Amino acid sequence: MLRQFFWDPVEQKKQTLVVAYGGLMLIVVHAAVHGWIKVAVNSFFGDFYSLFESAGALSANVSTTQEEWEQKQRDVIQQLLQFFKIAAVAIVVMPISKYIRSAWALQWRMAIMTDYIHHWDSSKQAIEGASQRIHEDSYRFSRGVELCLSTLLDSLITIVVFVPVLIKLGSEVKCPNALRGIGWTGDAWLLSLSVTSAFVGIVVTIFLGRHLVGLEVANQRVEAKLRKDLVILESAQVATCVPASTEYVDIELELDCPGGSPHPRLHFASIISNIRENYSRLFRNFFALNLWLTCFDQINILLPFVLFSPLLFSADPTGRILLGTLVQLSNSYDKIFGSLSVVSENWGAVNEFRSVLVRLREFETNIFKGVVRPKRQPWMARSKRTFVEMATSTTDRV
Repeated sequence: MLRQFFWDPVEQKKQTLVVAYGGLMLIVVHAAVHGWIKVAVNSFFGDFYSLFESAGALSANVSTTQEEWEQKQRDVIQQLLQFFKIAAVAIVVMPISKYIRSAWALQWRMAIMTDYIHHWDSSKQAIEGASQRIHEDSYRFSRGVELCLSTLLDSLITIVVFVPVLIKLGSEVKCPNALRGIGWTGDAWLLSLSVTSAFVGIVVTIFLGRHLVGLEVANQRVEAKLRKDLVILESAQVATCVPASTEYVDIELELDCPGGSPHPRLHFASIISNIRENYSRLFRNFFALNLWLTCFDQINILLPFVLFSPLLFSADPTGRILLGTLVQLSNSYDKIFGSLSVVSENWGAVNEFRSVLVRLREFETNIFKGVVRPKRQPWMARSKRTFVEMATSTTDRV
């Protein structure tokens, strides 16, 4: 799946390689720009909310002059202009990046499909759901790679840029006594808290979702069987009748049914039963997983406010924090925790992607087993030869 796109594409080799590596580079650049935007927005919120809080102090001071109020107005406008600059970068970069990632994923899918079709011989190498693997699974793979790569890069860069911010805030905010008892006394205590919370989330999520890959693979198999038999039935275009027996019958068998073929209800009863059972098991596993993730997310959203909001009213002036500091602290904690928890938060999609990898690996093993890869020729020459061979083969069969 990597070979077809990054170093040995079947069609238009130079163009495909340029798209592959150029698109990858642009995705990395977008992740870096997105990380800068997050840090800039976090810094803006800290300054902006602190500025509003200072307005309360001016109101309490009866000696505040008109010039001081006008200066605060100018500061607010300056802060809003700063935010508009950041938002302008996001408005320009995000749509362009989305377009590039989508086009890049499409080219990857085309490279995989071209290679599979070139080597696939349906008359000699049989495997369940081959057409679905070429058509649907190749799309799900390329789409999954795009989402995984962009998400992981974004999370990695977010961690890199926000770790110094969280350590700096940890040096400014005192660690609660409840956390000092476990040895978190340094400036990195906030970072330790977010890492520990994310680690707990990943471990529990992996445990609860350990069966999802097998269930997804089994589900794709029964779905492929259903799709194949429906196409066979639609292509046959024959009358159907209901024999006396209500047991399962195979659609490929010739039964004694005067005037037509067995009614589809009898054939598909077993398949529908398997689909219902598979989805029920999937839903039960996802229910437990989603219940855990929802509770865990809400706990970690509230955790910074539970720990630090009392410090707004601390009797000790050295331990008191501003509203802007609280907002900045909560946002920084959420960024680090969210980036470290990206696997657990998307565990359902991760397992679906893993099931696609399993199916495509099975298909590649089937079509490439014992095949010595010849030196590739230009696509047009190979295409003409392939089409002639296909036409000859079709004529011989007729």
